[in-house]
Amino acid sequence: MAVAAGQCVEPLRVVLDARKLGDGGIGVYIENLIEGLLGLPDDGRPELSLIVNDEGDTSRWGSFVEPIVSPARKYSLDEYLVMPLRLRDILKRADVFHAPHYTLPYFLSVPAVTTIHDVIHLTHPDTVIHRPVARQLIGSALRRSAHVITVSEASRRTIEEQFSRAIPRMSVIPNALRSGIVTGVRSSDSAADIFGLSAPYVVFVGGERPHKGFRELLQATAELNQRRRERGLKELVIAACGDGFTERARSWCQELGLQGVVRFLDVVDERDLVILYRDAALTVVPSRAEGYGLVALEALWFACPTVCSPAPSLIEVCRDAGWFADDFSAASLSAAMEAALTNDLEREEKKRRGIERARLFTARRQAIETMRVYR
Repeated sequence: MAVAAGQCVEPLRVVLDARKLGDGGIGVYIENLIEGLLGLPDDGRPELSLIVNDEGDTSRWGSFVEPIVSPARKYSLDEYLVMPLRLRDILKRADVFHAPHYTLPYFLSVPAVTTIHDVIHLTHPDTVIHRPVARQLIGSALRRSAHVITVSEASRRTIEEQFSRAIPRMSVIPNALRSGIVTGVRSSDSAADIFGLSAPYVVFVGGERPHKGFRELLQATAELNQRRRERGLKELVIAACGDGFTERARSWCQELGLQGVVRFLDVVDERDLVILYRDAALTVVPSRAEGYGLVALEALWFACPTVCSPAPSLIEVCRDAGWFADDFSAASLSAAMEAALTNDLEREEKKRRGIERARLFTARRQAIETMRVYR
């Protein structure tokens, strides 16, 4: 319907499930989306309500958002069945409900947009129960969503392969760089000052789940360090960031003779992660599967040479700014790491391309494309 000149247009009312703020990659996705939506011009900015477990989760955005506190925990019957009934009066006033994960509640009275980042629980399940449960949850979300967002063409293709008959309209909207990463902290501190890391070191962000490729990175580093020792070069150290490491990962280090070579840094805040990227010889993303590849994108932004497995989403994100292993073997990864360390001219050219590539992935772009889906 046409709007008469001078007529006030009501803002779109969006309820975004933000309970996973601070929870890994999906938490980053939610934060970026909120920042991007709130940064839109007044005539294009939605009226944004955020479902959270704690009102303090929204304090950084003040009165620009409406917090909706819910006790529902992730992957619970409450979030599927009770939460939407508890919030039905609020949802009746909304134009769209956005689920940033495939755990889409039932009994919604408004059109739903669901973001499905990947289907790794189907293609690379951790346990035998993950695959059937994930298939049911993802399939249900696809059937009940008015529109689905995914974060890469690689993810879109995999979703279509797995659920050829259940897909509604689907849009690919790439992830964005975190605002804290974009602005960075231009500190004179070094990785040596903060973590006691001596150059050269490799950044790995993730955990020990098989699809993350951490064991392959350890094997590749052991092989490469052997060659470096033979040439009188310093050994590479691995800075392993994340809380997903157990004694199993430490036992791998012992088996491969990497005691003292791998530093387990737990979760690293944005300020320190910026410094790690900035001072690193390499960032390595050896995953067998990723929905997107945010770590690779962040490394590109800081002109950190980035070596990846040939996972399609990583190729899509980095393009000609990264180095890629020929296959998923440790030997191939080791060769790619060595290539990234030894050709100075290529390193400088890929650093330049990486910064240019990373500049494309802004929260504003993500928000504009998401608003098109909402409408």
